[in-house]
Amino acid sequence: MTYKLYNAQFPNRFHRMNIPQGQMKNVLLQKLSSFSLARPSGRKLVLGVLGVVIVIYLIIPLLKSGSHRYMVLTRIERCLQDRLKIYNTKVNSQNSFVYHVPTSDKAKPVEKYFLPYIGNGYIGISLDGKHGVWLKGERGLDIATDYNPLVSFEISGYDVKEAFVLDIVDGKIVKHTCYQQHGASLANCITLKETLYVHRTRPGLLVQEVSFYNPTDKNIEVSVTQDILSSWATEHSPIEHVKDNSEADADSGTKWHIGSKTLSKQVLLTVAGREFSRTGIMELPAKKTVLRQSLTVFDYTVMENKGDKSVTQKTIRDRKSRCVKAVKSALHAGSSDLYEQHTLAWHQLWQSGFAISDSKAPDSLNSDVINSTLYYILSHVSSTLQDLTSSPSEVSQAMTYLNKPRACYHNSHHTL
Repeated sequence: MTYKLYNAQFPNRFHRMNIPQGQMKNVLLQKLSSFSLARPSGRKLVLGVLGVVIVIYLIIPLLKSGSHRYMVLTRIERCLQDRLKIYNTKVNSQNSFVYHVPTSDKAKPVEKYFLPYIGNGYIGISLDGKHGVWLKGERGLDIATDYNPLVSFEISGYDVKEAFVLDIVDGKIVKHTCYQQHGASLANCITLKETLYVHRTRPGLLVQEVSFYNPTDKNIEVSVTQDILSSWATEHSPIEHVKDNSEADADSGTKWHIGSKTLSKQVLLTVAGREFSRTGIMELPAKKTVLRQSLTVFDYTVMENKGDKSVTQKTIRDRKSRCVKAVKSALHAGSSDLYEQHTLAWHQLWQSGFAISDSKAPDSLNSDVINSTLYYILSHVSSTLQDLTSSPSEVSQAMTYLNKPRACYHNSHHTL
């Protein structure tokens, strides 16, 4: 049986075609396709549809990325993200780790957590710790002082977002905090940058550098909290003021305090520190940046004759004298030289090493874990060759160990 089909391409010429029943479907499809593509309008339509599909396919990922970065983030979150952009290169190379502090205990962390810890083998401190500064014991920095000299800040009536950056190459923690009133614009976000490090070449020195920026049109009052040896029997230290750029905006009348107390294991600890603010209030002038620095010096020793008061008093006097000397030396060096000395020492420790490619396998051991582990180990070990207080005999002994690279362990046991 056959069907009669008029050729649609020639409406004025009706050609009869005899088509077998089995080929009817194929002939119809062939005619329709040749009709749509033969005409210029049909080709344009098909190409236009394909073009729209390709454009949508390419734009959707960009729209998702843009909504995550700009539409989802609040103004204060964008303010914080802008502060953290400068660390992208170090983060990508696993030399720094960023962690956004959760707004509550139930909030899920955004990044992989690395302990915000700084140390030099003589003292160490963690931002998350409850025991303050740690001192060297028999098995590392395992003696808790329960004393935290770090200064904290608060602006009443402002929302707060903060994150810290653990920089293992420079041996420091950089903490960024953004303050913003509800409904205020992004341009009126007050920012605080704190740089914290335990000095690598000055064993007992803890440094906290503060940089506040107030972009608003009004002066802002900041509440300052600091434990300035409040529970210790302290005395005002006769330390003469050595002015440098970091102290140009310091409160007038702030005083240095120095005190001693006995810890567990017969450890006598002496600490020298200065008031960050005499009144507990710090004022941020409108449209200004305020730079401040807080220095704290720790000195400790094991008391062998704890019951002998005369020996104890003499030891306390000696330790206070050492603290005064260390403070004067740090103030005389200035903030920029202190920081340069510290970072240079850490860079020298990282001169040797190796690199591995990252694995995407679950629970794999990658360079972030390896690098951070090496950093924590180095933070618990002193560096005799870099320590400014090392004696010539200690330096000489350390050099003899370096001459036996293949026998690092006791009794000349081979490294590999």
